[in-house]
Amino acid sequence: MNLMFDFLPKEKITFGEKKKILLFGLVAGLAMLSKYQGAFLWMAVFVYVLLYNRQWLKEYSFYLAGLISACVLLPLVIWNVQNDFISFTFHTARVAPAWKFRLDYFLTEIFGQVAYNNPINYVLIVIAVIALIKKKHFIESYFSRILFAIALPLWIVFTSFSIFRSTLPHWTAPAFVPLILIAAAYWSDRERNQNRAFFWIKFPVFFLGGLLAIALWLINYSPLQLGKNQR
Repeated sequence: MNLMFDFLPKEKITFGEKKKILLFGLVAGLAMLSKYQGAFLWMAVFVYVLLYNRQWLKEYSFYLAGLISACVLLPLVIWNVQNDFISFTFHTARVAPAWKFRLDYFLTEIFGQVAYNNPINYVLIVIAVIALIKKKHFIESYFSRILFAIALPLWIVFTSFSIFRSTLPHWTAPAFVPLILIAAAYWSDRERNQNRAFFWIKFPVFFLGGLLAIALWLINYSPLQLGKNQR
């Protein structure tokens, strides 16, 4: 994301920005090689460029960066060709819609996202996003645009899958990283103006710590025998 902040908003594209986008092509390629969700980094770039800075469409470095990402992905493509595209068919089968509306799958996905990301964090994120939508100024506009460009496509795609088939909440986890940054900016700004806001910044840590302590007690000492069963 740091690289995207450095080159995406620039209207005057210098040699420095061109180097940054080429480096981004390498990093994004490695991200996709590690996890297919890395492709959403490039999607975020396209969304931002098309909506806010079309100057990049005239730059050869923009397309060269895409070529660099493609070259990094070559080992993955070659391996799939040699193995009947088993990786792609496996993941396609997991996300192919059944075209039957399943409210239970959707609610499981939403509540799973809340639980996985810490319910308190989730609420803090929602409050911050609403504040941003209401045009409260606590973060530079180009920062928020880039963060939303990274988060929203990924969240929308994988959450929409849950409408038709069973999904796993951690698939949307990368989308919450930029959203956490938005929440951090909002609550940090509140802290500067209202001391009580600091409570909400630190409370998720105590909440998670309390849950872990309860879990350890249940596993090790609870009479319910949820964990260890020593003889």
